[in-house]
Amino acid sequence: MQLDLAGKRALVTGGTSGIGRAIVAQLISSGCVVTCTGVDQASVDRLADSEAQAVCLDVTNDDQVDELVSAQKSLDILVNCAGTILREGREFDLTGFKRVLDVNLTGTMSMCSAFRPQLATSNGCVVNLASMLSFFGSGYVPGYSASKGGVVQLTKSLAI
Repeated sequence: MQLDLAGKRALVTGGTSGIGRAIVAQLISSGCVVTCTGVDQASVDRLADSEAQAVCLDVTNDDQVDELVSAQKSLDILVNCAGTILREGREFDLTGFKRVLDVNLTGTMSMCSAFRPQLATSNGCVVNLASMLSFFGSGYVPGYSASKGGVVQLTKSLAI
């Protein structure tokens, strides 16, 4: 099913690769004007030939989030897809665990809070991505599982 989102403005965090990039492509094909973010310049440069505007953003950096809000004149759709997962047992280390929560959970809340006024003005929507691991957990990536479970509950709480 093809949605008609002609002229709607969308922002996709983590939109330079993987699931985020697929979401960007679908939004563009549906008529959206899309801005997507990547955590570093190399990921942003990979989208140079895309119809989307790509910008650097670390969702854990409040100053960068504020700059993006200021640069985005209006917003209809916010897709929080930025995320990280640490392998090789690094999420069992408290520093690694906190980093994953900061990006996946706190970063999602940061973006929702920062863009709330624009989304309220446009009667827009938020899509937060979670994972099946938010329901089942994982013995390999506890930070990722916990953070995505938190995203599910955060999303429910913000929708009330």
